[in-house]
Amino acid sequence: MSKESKSGLYKIELNNMGDYIEISTADTGLFDRFVETYRQIVSAAKELPRRYREIEKVRVIPGHENKTVEKIRANVRFCGESAEKIDLVFGQGTLKKYFREHYEKIPDFMPGTEYFIDFFEQMVPVLEKLFGRKIDERDKKAVKSMTQYIR
Repeated sequence: MSKESKSGLYKIELNNMGDYIEISTADTGLFDRFVETYRQIVSAAKELPRRYREIEKVRVIPGHENKTVEKIRANVRFCGESAEKIDLVFGQGTLKKYFREHYEKIPDFMPGTEYFIDFFEQMVPVLEKLFGRKIDERDKKAVKSMTQYIR
């Protein structure tokens, strides 16, 4: 999934269509930015049930058809913000490359929770190997449990 170029940059293949990102292990902050983003996304996922409860407490949501629509919007907001955070770590369009097949068929595709989990499960071992550092096992378990927070 990754190979070093002559310039010292590593190409990480993101799909079977040849799309990749390039990173450098000389970027001393990259691993920490990735771990921090990883934690922020898990934390935001844990906040969604609280947001859903807040929505349920409101009798009428002005301008919205019903509470289900508002919950869906909260989830879409979470997914959009998570995608932006990943792009800040690896570069603009990282998830569009990773999920290229989906974007080609559905241009407005928004990855759901299970897709973020898939992305992290693929990227964590690659980054751990390249940087010679491990991500805390608790953080890995937290990512896997994200689906319980998103409905």
